[in-house]
Amino acid sequence: MKEYDFIGDITNYLLHGVSEHIIEELHIRKVFQHGLSAEELDNISSLVSQNTEGMITLGQFINEMLYKVQMTQQELADKAGLSKAYISHLINGRTNPPKYKLIRLAFAMKLTIEETNKLLKIRGFSLNTSLKDKIIVACLDLEIYDLIKVEEALNTVANANESLYD
Repeated sequence: MKEYDFIGDITNYLLHGVSEHIIEELHIRKVFQHGLSAEELDNISSLVSQNTEGMITLGQFINEMLYKVQMTQQELADKAGLSKAYISHLINGRTNPPKYKLIRLAFAMKLTIEETNKLLKIRGFSLNTSLKDKIIVACLDLEIYDLIKVEEALNTVANANESLYD
């Protein structure tokens, strides 16, 4: 007798939704040994799909912003002080940049605070209440995008002695 592929059915359900018949079949076969009901599974599936709708990758977001600001990958690399290869790796998902490299990209593309927050959120980062982040927000808010000026502010405002190049 062929073994029932419940993992495949659960995955299929979460990705595409399936009929009540499959859910009941999973219960009958005691796949859900702790009594997860069809309604509970539907609720979980609904939450999973809500939390992933509209999510884009870091590469997609960078490409969207490059298109918006009419900038090439090479221009972005030059303005952010990074290599073209590094930008390519970011866009293709082959590297996971640290927070402050993303912020350098935001300044180089002249992103708004909202766009910068979205860029950071994609990687699980956020601007916080640290002095360094407060200075960054102030520069974004004042539309000071020149990285040399931002570095000067990070080094001198309130004796922060911070850098985007750490």
